[in-house]
Amino acid sequence: MERWQEFTVLHDLVMAVVALDHVILKVMPWNHSFATQAIFLQSVQFGERDLQGRPDRLAFLADFIDEVLRFNAQAWDEVRAFMSAQEVAAKWAASFLRRFAAAPGYRYSNRQKKTRRRRQKGLPGPEARQVSPGCLQKIQ
Repeated sequence: MERWQEFTVLHDLVMAVVALDHVILKVMPWNHSFATQAIFLQSVQFGERDLQGRPDRLAFLADFIDEVLRFNAQAWDEVRAFMSAQEVAAKWAASFLRRFAAAPGYRYSNRQKKTRRRRQKGLPGPEARQVSPGCLQKIQ
């Protein structure tokens, strides 16, 4: 896949994802690993809501695609399962938080504030409970 610097508009990235999805299915009809990622990206409208107004939106999307492709390639080499739709959604949330949580202007949600306070008091965080993937929760 092309490096993110080569993408100047979102449409080019979307077309590259569609093309790559079709090429992979033509060459390896049994391999739906990239189709899972492409469907996820379409379901979140390529980060329309989460990445709105961010100048590095294309860079984030290209890096996210690359990260999932590399994970699935390593899984293939190690004869492991590819990322599921739920794992791609969780990877999206983790990538988003890793990249933007420390950025100026990022506001923690009430849930994140409560978790930080609980951890400061030595109480367990929410990871002990089943939590829906971050792409299903509104990130503010």
